[in-house]
Amino acid sequence: MKGEIDDGTQDDREFGWGTAATGTMARTIAIIAAEPGTRAAAVGSRDATRARAFATEFGAPCAHGSYAVLLDDPVVDAVDIATPHAQRRHVAELAFAAGKAVRRWRLPCSAPSR
Repeated sequence: MKGEIDDGTQDDREFGWGTAATGTMARTIAIIAAEPGTRAAAVGSRDATRARAFATEFGAPCAHGSYAVLLDDPVVDAVDIATPHAQRRHVAELAFAAGKAVRRWRLPCSAPSR
C-alpha cells in the first residue's frame, strides 16, 4: 500500500537457481544454493541422463535434457552458466530472453606474449 515501508520481504518462496551444464564448474551450485533463501531448483544439460544424475546429487527437483527447457522452467529465477566456453553466449542470450537473471562464468585470460 502507498505510504507503507517496504521491509524487503517478497514471499516465502526460495529463490530458485538453475545450472546450465553438469561439469566441474557447475558444482558451485552447491555453494550458491547454500545461501539462505535460495535452493538448487533445476539442472539443464545436453544429456538428460547427466542432468538427472547431477540433480539427484545436488538435490535439485528438476532435470532437463536441454538448456532451452531449463530456461523455460518457472521454478528457475536465475541460471548459473557453466557450459563449455563456446556455448556460454548462446545460453546467456536464451536466459535473458526468458527473463532470467544470469551468473556467467568467465575463464581467466593469459597475457599475450611480448
